[in-house]
Amino acid sequence: MPKWSHLILGFKVFLKAVPLFFRYRLYSFAILPILIAIILNTGNELILPTEKIAEANSTIGIFWAWIAITFQTILGILMFALGNFLAPLILTPLFTYYSERCEKLISGKDTPFELFQFLKDVLRAARLSLRNIILYSFWILILYLFTISLLGESEKVIFRLGTFVFGAYFYGFNFLDYSLERKKLNYHQCISFIKSHKGIALSIGACFSLSILFPTAAPFPFDSLTGMKDMFIWLSRALSPLIGILAATLCMAELEKDSIKISTEATEK
Repeated sequence: MPKWSHLILGFKVFLKAVPLFFRYRLYSFAILPILIAIILNTGNELILPTEKIAEANSTIGIFWAWIAITFQTILGILMFALGNFLAPLILTPLFTYYSERCEKLISGKDTPFELFQFLKDVLRAARLSLRNIILYSFWILILYLFTISLLGESEKVIFRLGTFVFGAYFYGFNFLDYSLERKKLNYHQCISFIKSHKGIALSIGACFSLSILFPTAAPFPFDSLTGMKDMFIWLSRALSPLIGILAATLCMAELEKDSIKISTEATEK
């Protein structure tokens, strides 16, 4: 179970990161994420088409309806995972530099650029992102198979809540990793550290997810104006990961301020 102190810290640093993002004038980093988000957008909702079963008139029809639902759901989960985790993977070089910039603004620490280390960090991040995509898809599929036996609104509520929680954890995982790679933590040490600080990953990722969902679900008085709501959605999808990375950087600074050593030795204990 995540520690309450870690959950509170994650929410606190994310709220703190929002005004700091604009105070530090970091919004110029959002240009490329906006373009990538538009290209890779696959939607943030999975439709559970269980009503197709009720529409089937025969045993064979019901069977093929289940086959269609299963295939559509698996494909939807994979598209959702790739769409939401592939973009950060493509943007890894930019986000790595951005995270270094955030740390310099926060603590004054300047990380010298080394091409070999930079490429090594990118490959490490790619490996972790691939792991997270596979694990996320696996757990969402398991959750779907569990909730498919529940018909009606209860199925949708449980499935969407589970999707939100799993997504929040893996989003927060990715954001924290940009700071952890500068601490020279390897693949396994990074996983170990985040498992022991899962509350931080969950709360930062939850704030990120809510900032993505809000402009999509919230009613706007200018919905009738073509493109206005879409513009807010694209901006939220571009700015939210940047704020999430800034929040993760702030969080690492808070942990170090509390004399918690983030290093290879700390993760091996």
